[in-house]
Amino acid sequence: MNPYVTICIPTMNRRHVLDRAIDSALAQTYQPFHVLIIDNASTDGTEEHVLEKYREEVSSSKLKFIKFNSRVPIHANWNRCLNYADGDLIKFLFSDDTMDVNFLNVTASKFDLVSDALAASDLRYRVEENDIAQRIRRYCTYTTSSFHRLLFSAFGRNSIAAPSCSLFNLKIIKSTGLTFVNNRVACDIIFMGRLITYGKYVYHRNVMASIYISKNTETGSLKLSIKWILDNIVAKSILMITAQSISQLTPWHVKVFKYTLSLYCWSIIASMRAFGSDKGKINEARLTVKGARLDSPLIERITVWIFSFKKVRDAILYS
Repeated sequence: MNPYVTICIPTMNRRHVLDRAIDSALAQTYQPFHVLIIDNASTDGTEEHVLEKYREEVSSSKLKFIKFNSRVPIHANWNRCLNYADGDLIKFLFSDDTMDVNFLNVTASKFDLVSDALAASDLRYRVEENDIAQRIRRYCTYTTSSFHRLLFSAFGRNSIAAPSCSLFNLKIIKSTGLTFVNNRVACDIIFMGRLITYGKYVYHRNVMASIYISKNTETGSLKLSIKWILDNIVAKSILMITAQSISQLTPWHVKVFKYTLSLYCWSIIASMRAFGSDKGKINEARLTVKGARLDSPLIERITVWIFSFKKVRDAILYS
């Protein structure tokens, strides 16, 4: 029998795009599953709209809607999803995400509830305004080691996954008491990094999920600040500690971490000087062109440097 999946959609005042996420969830070819919407005190009529449009799915319990009157930070609303989810596996589907119809059929049907902690796929980035696919995000396909995924995420780019293209073992989460921590910019990566210490990481080299880029989302409206940098430093430090729980860190690992952390802080400060505090402008510059070529000459030089540094870093790690 296939594992039972809860598809959780945490939302707050996203009525105008929520249908797209719900429809992609209900269209799954896999069984059994149900959709759970956790509303973080929306005031735009989300509850009335969903209960009316999806009346049949609600009456059959294929879709459940829970609204909270008290508004909490984003990580706390995600924890509500963990608390109210049922079954064996949990899939987070945010209001600006969609799933391919076979996402669960590929990931959940092959999920080993005893040994697997997380399954992930490639992720497609699309622009909200014109629905054009900008790029495909692949997560560290040159290693199968959770230890190296944690290290690479601590050193620089997220090499684990995004919740948008991931499936979590709910039984492990409930038995260990794992929750999302209060880190505004990286609570998801910290959560997934800790999760893969309890079981295997399974990667499917297929594009089976999409995330829509927009300044109107909560994450898209983040502003660069000293607190933003500190949250990232804390997150990267936690990932290093988590990696230590899997395998002993070497002096080289510690040195590379210090160097990349210094480079990261310097590049963020340079980005703030070039674009101000608007993180959306930096993302726009990154997404307008492919590879390391960016609109700003300063940011382009930084990115090329980081890409070159990654090659040295990888050589050290695998030596």
